[in-house]
Amino acid sequence: MKTVKRIHYAWWVCLGCAILFFCTCGLGANSFTIYQPYLLKTGLTNTQSSTLVTIRTLAIFITMLSTGRIFRKISLRSCMALAGLLLVLAFVTYGLSPGFPVYCVAALLMGLSYGLGTMIPIAIVLGRWFSRDLTLAVGIASAFSGLATLGIPSLLTMLVEKHGLRATFLLESLFILILIVISILLIRDEPGDMDLLPYGDGSREAEKEDPDHLDRGISKAEWFIVIPVMALLGIVTTVGFSHLSVNMNAIGYRPELIAVAITMLGISLIVTKLIYGWCSEHLGTYVINWPFFFALIAGLILCCVQKISTGILFGSMLLYGGGITLSTVGMTAWIKDWSSDDQYDRAIEWTQTAVFGGAFLFSTVPGILADHYNGSYRPAYLIFTVFAVIVMAVVQYLYIKKRRP
Repeated sequence: MKTVKRIHYAWWVCLGCAILFFCTCGLGANSFTIYQPYLLKTGLTNTQSSTLVTIRTLAIFITMLSTGRIFRKISLRSCMALAGLLLVLAFVTYGLSPGFPVYCVAALLMGLSYGLGTMIPIAIVLGRWFSRDLTLAVGIASAFSGLATLGIPSLLTMLVEKHGLRATFLLESLFILILIVISILLIRDEPGDMDLLPYGDGSREAEKEDPDHLDRGISKAEWFIVIPVMALLGIVTTVGFSHLSVNMNAIGYRPELIAVAITMLGISLIVTKLIYGWCSEHLGTYVINWPFFFALIAGLILCCVQKISTGILFGSMLLYGGGITLSTVGMTAWIKDWSSDDQYDRAIEWTQTAVFGGAFLFSTVPGILADHYNGSYRPAYLIFTVFAVIVMAVVQYLYIKKRRP
């Protein structure tokens, strides 16, 4: 009689991380962009709207600067549970807010949640549980953030239009609380907690040479290149994403069409994260970087087109959504390829902190430019496009530089 092969618990940890990422990144950042036009209708200016993004990214940046010390004092699982509870509190605060000052408090809470519950702890936890297929596992976990833009923007738009902002925020907070409980029940810090070995430990697949044939280890000189370029990537993907809905609103698209466009971006995120994770493991990261960088740049260029066209709108979301993959699965793959084993945890912390350091420094710029250019976000997206080209050039240069003869 054939015995059914038992699923390694690493994949259950991956599922727990995926649910957490769906909440902290997907609901707390990706689909949250749908609320911004409605927040503007409460009387906020474009600059105040961007200020909420600034506060959120400042909180993320400060939290990420402290994650190393926090994770060394309490468990990763405890930090991730705290991240979920802070997100619930953020949505409750948004729901009960009488105006801009309290919105700022809610944005702060949301930033703290993101800093404690997204790529840094997830990449480290999965790095402990997976000796092979790490990039695929990260791709699966982070792909769940795309689910938050798959139909949910349309649902949120309908709820806001029918019941108002307050009721929608409070209902979403209850939904998040349920998911966070499920997530933390699944996650464990490391295999040793359950007397297990990492997935693939000792297998030939885990020991095979990497497809990019790179010299591993990031030198001090290389850090001076890596950190600034990760900051630029943060500007392109984080700040650019946060202003998508207000950019579409400024061009003249209807809220219902904006919701559909964000949903299409979510579909792109889900599919491309899985594709990138698999291709990176089997074809090499350098090779798969090219089409994803080209998609990112093309998507940003289409975001600059200031005319009503559903084809351009949907094309920009599909391409840009694929490009955003580089800031999650892509960055994890780069760090895995470039760093030595003893550098991995610290490298993840530093590069993710750089991403949100850049996002914080630039987060108010789109709103300021929009107020100066009659509400247009085109100048900001032109700048994002230039930054994306620089990131592509530097990342691919580092792969060529580190390639073994």
